[in-house]
Amino acid sequence: MIKYQLRCDNKHQFDGWFPNIAEFERQQENSMIVCPMCDSRHVDRDIMSPSVGKSTDKSGQRSQHKEAKIKKMRQQIQGKEMMLASRAKEILRQIRRHVEQNFENVGNKFVKEVRRAEKGDRDDRFYGTPTEKEVDQLLEQGVDLFHIPDVKEDA
Repeated sequence: MIKYQLRCDNKHQFDGWFPNIAEFERQQENSMIVCPMCDSRHVDRDIMSPSVGKSTDKSGQRSQHKEAKIKKMRQQIQGKEMMLASRAKEILRQIRRHVEQNFENVGNKFVKEVRRAEKGDRDDRFYGTPTEKEVDQLLEQGVDLFHIPDVKEDA
């Protein structure tokens, strides 16, 4: 698994996880990588410091390592930063409305559609409801995911 620091043509920086450089290049060539801030599809790798990892033995350390890795990836897509709720709630509602109006809801077939999109058999304009286990598997495989905000209108 390779984590790249990415930058769009509007100079927004974000992270992306890929199984290998070939997969990154394939997704980049097919305009499948989208800036989460501005939806630009003109994304390239940015300068980043190298990550030096330790090898693990095969006596159970691997599963602990895998769990820690998945937990870290989940934290990255959930974030810890704060802002005032008065503005954030409206922005989050706008994101949800935009997704519902412009993307196909594939429901529990999300993983199947991710695989089709990876192969280039469909576009990436869809959303759905994968299980927790499926989310963990997708993150482990380097698929970049985003939680669609669910802010009630009366909240």
